[in-house]
Amino acid sequence: MIGSNKLFTVALHIFLIMLTVFCVLPFVILAASSFTEETALIRNGYSLFPSAWSLESYRYLFRDSSMIFRANGITVLVTAIGTTAGLLMTNPDGLCAIHSQFAWTEIFLLFYLFHNAV
Repeated sequence: MIGSNKLFTVALHIFLIMLTVFCVLPFVILAASSFTEETALIRNGYSLFPSAWSLESYRYLFRDSSMIFRANGITVLVTAIGTTAGLLMTNPDGLCAIHSQFAWTEIFLLFYLFHNAV
C-alpha cells in the first residue's frame, strides 16, 4: 500500500511539473521573441532562443509611449464598466433571492432569466 501511495505522489508531481511547463512556456517564448529581430522572427518563426538579437521592439514602445498609456486607459475603462455592469445586474438577483417579499421580485427574476438565457 505504501508503494502505490509513493507511485501516485511521483506521478502527480510529474503531471504538475508538466502542467507548469506548459503554462509558463508561452510566456518564455513571448519574452524571447520580444528580443528577436522582426525579419528573423518572420523567417524562422518563434523559438526559445533568438537567432538574431534586437531591442528594436522596446525602442519602438518607448519612442511612442502614448500608445501604451492609451491601451492601459482602455483596459482600466473596460474593466471598470464591466465590473459596474456586472454588479448592477447581479445585486438585484441577490436581493430577490434573499427577500421573497420584495415588491419587484418577479420583474427582477424575469430579467435575470432573460439575461442568463442570452
